[in-house]
Amino acid sequence: MWWLLWVGVALAGLYALHRLALWAESRGWIYYRTNHAPLGAAGLAMMEVASIVHPQMEYVIEEVRSEQAQAEQDESGEGAPPSGD
Repeated sequence: MWWLLWVGVALAGLYALHRLALWAESRGWIYYRTNHAPLGAAGLAMMEVASIVHPQMEYVIEEVRSEQAQAEQDESGEGAPPSGD
């Protein structure tokens, strides 16, 4: 019967950790369930390695790079001036 108590304690502990992780995610401290980490240099590097085995990944890498370049260009305010047409 003691094993049932230990299972209950373990389940309660897992639920407490789950709630703690959700709380920390809501504070912006971690990425846990609803938010996902942005694709950074490490993710892009892994996609580069994967493109060796799967050449179709190259299109995804090019798209991500162009989106990042567009976002950087939008943030800096650079680019073509608006036309007066």
